[in-house]
Amino acid sequence: MLYSLHIDDFSGVVCSLAICYSCFRSYHFF
Repeated sequence: MLYSLHIDDFSGVVCSLAICYSCFRSYHFF
């Protein structure tokens, strides 16, 4: 259970980073 929770945490962080990166790129271009 702890392992799956860690995996969910990791994917959540990756998704947040991807969204931040996309926002940063769009703000940088516009």
